[in-house]
Amino acid sequence: MFFDEIKAFCDFHHNKEIWFRGQTCDKPLNSGLFRIDQLKEIEDKKNYEETAYRRFISLGHPFLNGEKDWELLFIMQHHGVKTRLLDWSPSLLTALFFATQKNEAPVLWMLHPRKLNKKCAGEYTVFSMPMIVSYERYIMTPNRLSFGTAAIFPTRNTTRQVIQQGVFTVQGDGNIPLEEECNGALIRESILKKIEIPESLFEEIRYFLKLNNITQFTMYPDLDGLSNHIHDAYLE
Repeated sequence: MFFDEIKAFCDFHHNKEIWFRGQTCDKPLNSGLFRIDQLKEIEDKKNYEETAYRRFISLGHPFLNGEKDWELLFIMQHHGVKTRLLDWSPSLLTALFFATQKNEAPVLWMLHPRKLNKKCAGEYTVFSMPMIVSYERYIMTPNRLSFGTAAIFPTRNTTRQVIQQGVFTVQGDGNIPLEEECNGALIRESILKKIEIPESLFEEIRYFLKLNNITQFTMYPDLDGLSNHIHDAYLE
């Protein structure tokens, strides 16, 4: 039934350009910026967003190679800064890996990115680099532009991004999770769909990932990922 639902969604969209997101628990599709509890109003979030960007440039300069604008935002997301980016992947295996990292109640989200952009931005495309309008212009001009929700194909400027086949949705200034955008039409029109991962499949999925060598090290190809892989392989 679980994989039948995945197939039905893919068939509905002619098996073209489906993105997946695995979550260890059923929570709204909010990016990190919109999950900061103490920042309730959109202006508070945008003020934090600008401050975080400026501080990352100032203090991170010795570790950067001149990246700025959207490319710098992708690096910030990679290193855990709370941004308006939400991670997705066209790889189902990648999504299932992230969904099954904890013994909770995982869910799988599926998205047709072109139809999302058609619905939210009027263009049947996935926006890619270089973007027409710079990220800095959105957050730094005196009369800041308002962000709209969109699916984007980033510059994959980290090894993790390449391995995980990372793509993003940009959360807009509506201050609501993705599933509530467009008055819920994304769900009603099957542009976006959530599937609960049944407990009965949990271990089978983990075993399937193991057979495909999907591990902490293959998903995080660095020393941190290697350390976690060794711990998982020999101590659990």
